[in-house]
Amino acid sequence: MQKILDSPDANKIYLYSGNSLRVFLKYIQSFYNTAFNAAYFFVVLTMLSVILFLNYVHPSAADFIHSFPWPYRFGWYYFFYFIPFAGAYLLQYFFYKDSRFLKNKYFLTLVIAAPVFFSFRVNFNFHHSLLHLLWRGDEAIFWQLCSDWIIKAVVLITLVYFTWLVTAKPRQALYGTAKLIKAKPYFILLMYMLPLIVWAAMQWDFLQMYPRAQCIAGRRCA
Repeated sequence: MQKILDSPDANKIYLYSGNSLRVFLKYIQSFYNTAFNAAYFFVVLTMLSVILFLNYVHPSAADFIHSFPWPYRFGWYYFFYFIPFAGAYLLQYFFYKDSRFLKNKYFLTLVIAAPVFFSFRVNFNFHHSLLHLLWRGDEAIFWQLCSDWIIKAVVLITLVYFTWLVTAKPRQALYGTAKLIKAKPYFILLMYMLPLIVWAAMQWDFLQMYPRAQCIAGRRCA
């Protein structure tokens, strides 16, 4: 990871030429030539495969977590998010000679804080009691499912904003809000991805496994 940031091509790959797709492919090639490690890739791929299996194919793992009261459920979800998120970074220590970024206190703070934010978002249900006071039965469940996505998103964005405000505001713009040098590459990538997303959304196995589709079908969703 540090190699690609310090390589001679690092500045070139961020300069947008007339052919945005060519620049994107050049970035991928530069990453492959300077930072790709097959053993590390295989280990991370295996770890993610196991986690995806537990999350989608073996739903009893999620049911097990939800059987606990709020504080314990928060802790279980923290480790559920921490293992893949932090593990992907921490494993680089064993596969890359240069892992200076692991000694950066700001980076380590984000690695520890990010799973906290997502675990808190998943377990944020303090508004449910109010909704069940206003509505009853299926109507209450409908408004709970609809409001959960919005309220939990606002909670997560608020936590991220305050983290940036306290730790990173003097050094960088709010995450994801920096001014684009050129928007064309993003629209090109969307053009390539959109047909694939539409195709996937019509597949039976996708509709059976994707959590949001399960929510629409009336099943439990986080």
